[in-house]
Amino acid sequence: MIQQFLQKFTRKTGKVEQSFEVVSKEHREIKGLSFEQNEDESIVMDFLNHMDREYDTTPAGRKQQGDAFEQFLAAVFRLANYDVEITRKSYLQGKQVYTGDDNVDLILSKDAERIAVQAKHYRLNTKAPNLITKEFVNKYSGISDENWTNKLFITTSLFNPHVYLEIEKNEKAQNIEWYDRYGLLQLLNTLIPETMEKHMFLNSLPEQVVKCPECESGFIVQKWNKQKHSYFKGCTMFPECAHTESVSFRHTRKSFTTSSKELDNSISS
Repeated sequence: MIQQFLQKFTRKTGKVEQSFEVVSKEHREIKGLSFEQNEDESIVMDFLNHMDREYDTTPAGRKQQGDAFEQFLAAVFRLANYDVEITRKSYLQGKQVYTGDDNVDLILSKDAERIAVQAKHYRLNTKAPNLITKEFVNKYSGISDENWTNKLFITTSLFNPHVYLEIEKNEKAQNIEWYDRYGLLQLLNTLIPETMEKHMFLNSLPEQVVKCPECESGFIVQKWNKQKHSYFKGCTMFPECAHTESVSFRHTRKSFTTSSKELDNSISS
């Protein structure tokens, strides 16, 4: 896609003697793209927009925080065409209550792959954020092999230096892929590039620029009517989309994405 931009650079003049198109036309055009989000994309984008959202410090709040991250990861892997199972943390069988998930929060399946995922959701905007230490490596490197083709540890936090040293000398830990917040974002760009492109683009827009509710490809921006000498709102895809609105009409971003409250309700239901 990306071609060499500078073919010859003259140091004396600082001018480019020959240049090529940097990005092919098909990747420059927004025309024909739809920014409509399916349910899983909405879950992913909402979580990324509220990754450091505050939860109650009660057991119920901590559970809600963990559930939100698991739902997010489940949506990510479903978008990547995996079958996803979120393990039960506690359940009743007969008259016996069973607790624990054997350090596996999600089970992913695709073709011959069977992947175990341990998910840890920590905020980084607290007074003293929880960082991932070597104790986490020692604890979760003991995840049972149980015929897994791969094992992943994914967190929204960061690793301290001892984590890397511990992984180097712990053979069991080397059988696990470890993803901190930076690694998570890299993983998302690999697994769901189209969704991440949507996310980055939508978050680059000013708050008042929103998706066109009619064509889902254009965006509503303020325009100037030369004949009436007044402003109005119209779609960037005009003349293919003739949707207009008065300047007084205001959209909010919530109109086009699932709100955090709605996400909480979907998780609890």
